[in-house]
Amino acid sequence: MEKVSKKAINYWRLQAVFKSLISVAVIIIGLMLIYFFPFIKIPAFVVISIAAVFFLYEVLYNMLVYPRLFYKYFEFQVTDDVLVVNSGIFNKKHIVIPLFRIQNVDVTEGPIMKRFGLKGIEISTAGGGTYIPELEKNRADELRSNIREIVKVKRNRVNEDD
Repeated sequence: MEKVSKKAINYWRLQAVFKSLISVAVIIIGLMLIYFFPFIKIPAFVVISIAAVFFLYEVLYNMLVYPRLFYKYFEFQVTDDVLVVNSGIFNKKHIVIPLFRIQNVDVTEGPIMKRFGLKGIEISTAGGGTYIPELEKNRADELRSNIREIVKVKRNRVNEDD
């Protein structure tokens, strides 16, 4: 089984920083509402306490714990017949997708992913699909090409058998 790139841990941590900034903005907006609208009868310490809990969750769990655990428990494998994806920290998922069912393979790359040299692969089937996150650019392109080639060969065999 293959793992995602180790660089993904820092990428996920950076994402958590951005989410934490949103929590800080909510705290500031809440406090401004209380200050400028005195008819709002919520004590400031309640807003600060609730926001602080969410902020600590973002910092402690999403920045420190989650990236390492996700990296540890996410793995995938492509064989000649199937794509197998194992994921989940608390709720384990085991996804097996027959390659001949794959309809589309897309590579995603956002601006932050680009800075880390990462790409994700979105695999679509008629019944849904799956996402393989944050692979090295070369590995993602190679995997996409390999899956497309295997799917093409499988479809040609099915068409020849008909």
